Amino acid sequence: MLIQNVIDEFYIVTCLFSCFQVTALSMFVSLTFLVEGGNLSKAEEPGRFVMVSVRVLVRRWPLENEPVVHILAFNEEVTEVEGKQVQQTDMYEVNIFMNKEFQKLRQSSYAVCQWVEQLRERLRQFWTESLPLFFLFMWVVVVGVVGSAVIVKVLDLLFPTCQHK
Repeated sequence: MLIQNVIDEFYIVTCLFSCFQVTALSMFVSLTFLVEGGNLSKAEEPGRFVMVSVRVLVRRWPLENEPVVHILAFNEEVTEVEGKQVQQTDMYEVNIFMNKEFQKLRQSSYAVCQWVEQLRERLRQFWTESLPLFFLFMWVVVVGVVGSAVIVKVLDLLFPTCQHK
């Protein structure tokens, strides 16, 4: 995975920061072994070395329930392969738990699907378009109910009903 080389470089850089929260965004261009289909064991062709541009976001903050433990998170996204823009479907994230002396305690990595981000954006867009319509509809209903109640009262005052004894 591309991010492992980047982690080693960023680990040295982030050790120099002394504040509690660090965020850094960097671009790296490196020579990478590309395998068609993404699986080296099932590849029909042996693969080749290509130049790849990678955008890496590094964040560091203390763990809330244990202030002596810090999380160092790396988000990696490939932006170019051999000079051509690419859209990566998954963004990889590696979380490293370490103590204040920057000794690694534990590491976990996983892919963050971008379709979740697209769903969140579509839901936000839906609500920003639908909420004003909902309030407009509610306004019409309230004005209609209040208006009809006023008309009924006025008619009742103008034309009182006769009560039979």
